[in-house]
Amino acid sequence: MKTNRTNEIIDIGTAVGLIMDSDRILVQMHRNPDGDTIGCAYALWSALRHLGKTVMVGCCDKIPAMYSYLTELYDLQSQTFSPSVVISVDAGSLSQLGDFMNPCEGILLSIDHHDSNTMYASYNLVDSSYASCCEIVYELIDTLSVKLDEYIASAIYTGVSTDTGCFKYRNTTANAHYVTARLIETDIDLGMLNRVLFESKTKEFLQLQQLAIASLKFYLDDKIAVTTVTRDMFELSGAVEEDMTNISPLARAIDGVEVGLTFRETSKGSIKCSVRSSDKVDASAICRLFGGGGHKGAAAFECTGDMTEIQTKTIDTVISFLKNSE
Repeated sequence: MKTNRTNEIIDIGTAVGLIMDSDRILVQMHRNPDGDTIGCAYALWSALRHLGKTVMVGCCDKIPAMYSYLTELYDLQSQTFSPSVVISVDAGSLSQLGDFMNPCEGILLSIDHHDSNTMYASYNLVDSSYASCCEIVYELIDTLSVKLDEYIASAIYTGVSTDTGCFKYRNTTANAHYVTARLIETDIDLGMLNRVLFESKTKEFLQLQQLAIASLKFYLDDKIAVTTVTRDMFELSGAVEEDMTNISPLARAIDGVEVGLTFRETSKGSIKCSVRSSDKVDASAICRLFGGGGHKGAAAFECTGDMTEIQTKTIDTVISFLKNSE
């Protein structure tokens, strides 16, 4: 599909029209994929196949093994083709798609819930009032009149539950619970999903967690907590980068901490900082200053440079934000 429109904000109905007029669709996830972008991609893949569309999912990084309950079915039924349309999911900017090289003429449709979205696609279905992007995908699939089967429901639950921290984060809404109730009605294996997503931990993860906790440092009367995860820590523990999903919230979970910062050295040589904050500070605003983005309570940025210098600059920025909030 070719379009002369750019950066247009659209509603669910318009998005449905675009999808129905498209085929050979690539659903693109953001780099360092999390449960929300993964859930969106595989839910859409399955739903659009029900409509007779030819669909693939794509990501520049490896999908974590914990999501095999979604990827195994895809691996059995995937196919290779040259896409004519690209839909991105849960990606606030073009750069968040990583090294992905678009084989088409740009991104046709962006489906997202980040208030920092740059409206980079030709058409943008973006609403930051949703706790997860998967809730938007749920409404889109419902409007497409695709039956909500166990697989699609499991994919959507993956995104809703992980982006709300199993419904503990302050972004959790009544709609998140409403959508989840509808998903549970399909007889998804709720026990298995929650065990995989929130309870199961490898020995390697626990060893990495121990090293991360040992690195803790506090600033501004213990209102800021900082953990550092180096490549040496990964090698010592045997952990993999996907284990960082459960490391990032640790610093903010400490009583009295307003902002938790987790810095890690990536396998690519860059430094990624995850920011978790209380109501006093907008984590997304902090990360935008460093070229990143996200949500008010959870955001991230990635850059290159010296770890100590990046940490110092970030901590100074957070101190400024906290002092201005008083």
